[in-house]
Formats: sequence, structure tokens, C-alpha cells
Amino acid sequence: LAIYLDCGTEDGFHLQDEAAYLHEVLERRHVAHAFSLVPGGHSFKLWSRQIDASLRFVAARFRAAGF
Repeated sequence: LAIYLDCGTEDGFHLQDEAAYLHEVLERRHVAHAFSLVPGGHSFKLWSRQIDASLRFVAARFRAAGF
């Protein structure tokens, strides 16, 4: 299981609140995951800044699984 979450602090849909809540639940249950709350809104600008980190996370999990 590999879970990656990131969200902007100024998300117009308030997804940052839900992402932070999910992060807390995963932490309490000791579920390994990556979580990043970064400045920005729900926009392509934020997505384009975060895509490298997201893809590095996925690539590392594929490598660890032997792909």
C-alpha cells in the first residue's frame, strides 16, 4: 500500500481540511503515507509544482516492488 497526499493551503473546495484529517487518521493507525500541505489553491499552478514529488513517490514504490 502506498498513499501520497498533497493539497494547497488555500484550496477553494477546502480539501486541505479533509486531507489533513485523513493524514491524522493514517498517523493514528500507523499507516505509512506521504502527506504535504503546501501554499496554494486548487489549481494547475499548484499541481505543476507538486507533480515531480508525486511521481518520485510513485517511482520509488515501483522500484521497491521490483518493477
